[in-house]
Amino acid sequence: MLLVMGVVGALVVGVEFFSRIVRAAELPPQAMTGAWFIPIVVLVLTPSATVRLVALDPAWATTTAVALSAALWGAGMLMFLLLAPILGWRLITAPGPVAAQAASWWIWLAPAGAGGLGALAVARLAAHVLGGPSALVLPTAGLLVATAMWGFGTWWAMFAGRVLWSVSRSEGGLPFHLGSWGFVFPTAAMAALTVELARTWDSAPMAVAGAVGWAVALMIWARLGWQTVVGVRDGSIFVR
Repeated sequence: MLLVMGVVGALVVGVEFFSRIVRAAELPPQAMTGAWFIPIVVLVLTPSATVRLVALDPAWATTTAVALSAALWGAGMLMFLLLAPILGWRLITAPGPVAAQAASWWIWLAPAGAGGLGALAVARLAAHVLGGPSALVLPTAGLLVATAMWGFGTWWAMFAGRVLWSVSRSEGGLPFHLGSWGFVFPTAAMAALTVELARTWDSAPMAVAGAVGWAVALMIWARLGWQTVVGVRDGSIFVR
């Protein structure tokens, strides 16, 4: 039920959101942020959720489940490939996002990490259901796609990290607000993908990197949780 609700919700919100963007008479650069990736991340995560449902109930291992998982992953990834150049152009040609939009730099890790996990999941699910020669070819193809996305996510993390470091050292630093929670999921998605690739490649350095990534995600979560509690208590979190 949660999977169906999430997928339907992502499709409805995504179609409505981007329809309004297309219909807009004028779209200022300040309105173009990494938050545009949010509706598509749910779609690329669908294969990962389906694989876990198959583990709980083998009856889910059907060609229909494989086809839908691949279709939703493809819809999300193709949207990411369409939006990434647009948002990249905005970052290059227009003034950078203000400090309050700092998470929009980091959120690029979400489609990279979730998309890589989805590629692994849909390839393994298809190999399991279809069998035959595909059982040998598909997992390798999914692994290579996921590794390529991990490479992009790692590069972007270094690039965005440098930008965020500069912002944090500027006057005012990185202000806290509810949008700051946008740092958590992208970090966790990349950490999860790193751990999964470390298992598959049997790579000790990647395993260490994955453990460090999870530790960083937990620290970010703990800090934001504390800041949220403080903000609720003193009312600052409700000030726009």
